[in-house]
Amino acid sequence: MVNILEGLALYTGVFSKNDEKRILDFVFNLRDRGRAGLLRPRTYSEPRKWMCRKGRITIQCDCCYNFTEDKQGNPTEILRYDEMDPKPYAIKRMVKWLIRWSILPPVCIPNSCIINIYEKGSCIPPHIDHHGFVRPFYTVSFISRSNILFRNEINIIGPGEFRGSIEIPLPMGSMLVLKGNGADLAKYCILGVRYPRVFVIFRRIQDDKIPWGFLPDLELKEMQPYEL
Repeated sequence: MVNILEGLALYTGVFSKNDEKRILDFVFNLRDRGRAGLLRPRTYSEPRKWMCRKGRITIQCDCCYNFTEDKQGNPTEILRYDEMDPKPYAIKRMVKWLIRWSILPPVCIPNSCIINIYEKGSCIPPHIDHHGFVRPFYTVSFISRSNILFRNEINIIGPGEFRGSIEIPLPMGSMLVLKGNGADLAKYCILGVRYPRVFVIFRRIQDDKIPWGFLPDLELKEMQPYEL
């Protein structure tokens, strides 16, 4: 028997409603800039209109993870030669806050971020995150409560409908930490959401997968938690 949830941790009440409003105002401004073509090509993407109940809007900062093999034949992995937009100030401010209050360990400060914006019915199919990213990684939830599903093998019932063994609710303003078996053995997915939803996900890139020309953020690198 293997505990597939080993290594998971859920922090609730990490961000207040005022924090959420400030962050979301920035996120949706970033989405609008992406739609207007003001971000780098691989920074912003959204599902095609015919993909009913599939995908979500994604904004990738610092590095590009290629979710599926593209038309140029690039594999499903971190692309090391694409220039990406860096983490904006509002997102970097979130990282600083999490480090200062000892929620993020200073020995594994994330150096990349992806923002997922879900509209009603959007989902993420079952998957295990690529091992080009160091464990743990961190998912912050905004706007509405939704559930994340875990299992060794998840059954696909229909568009946005999945069946697994463990369903964990993610409240607004909470942060889910994924490491251990929960990140390496168990697949997870997001069911088709009933209401709009935003996830901000922080990850650290493996040293041998760092994109060419990537510059570390020295301001974050030197951050330390408050002494309590």
